[in-house]
Amino acid sequence: TVVTFDLNLIFPIGLGIVTLFGFWKLFQHVSAPTIPCVKVELTDDEKLDRLDGREKFDLSKLDNSPDRVYLWDPSTMDKLGEKPAMSAAQVEETVAKARVAAAAWKNSSFDARRHALRTILKYVLANQISLARVSCRESGKTVT
Repeated sequence: TVVTFDLNLIFPIGLGIVTLFGFWKLFQHVSAPTIPCVKVELTDDEKLDRLDGREKFDLSKLDNSPDRVYLWDPSTMDKLGEKPAMSAAQVEETVAKARVAAAAWKNSSFDARRHALRTILKYVLANQISLARVSCRESGKTVT
């Protein structure tokens, strides 16, 4: 026996498949969780493109104060601040928290990871100027 196929059915079948795919994608979009908007307040210095008239960092402090972490812009030597150095116990506690977070990430679903990454993406795209400014200042690079 010979099986015949009516060529007049190709277009309606194709249109039906495309329509079903379109409705499926629309449903996915509508039912997807809303990506939250993350807000992080910038400090006054982080809002500025240039830090004029700042105290310059004294490199000799690095040898004299092992209990402090100094922050400065390597390209201008502007002092950005200082923080107490973490103790060994604080470092161990931080590493333990990171291990818990890594295990949670490892065991999370694809949808949960995608949601987290899209949240980060939304924040980075909305704040790329300030992120670049602060990153460049901390690394001694310039923004052009």
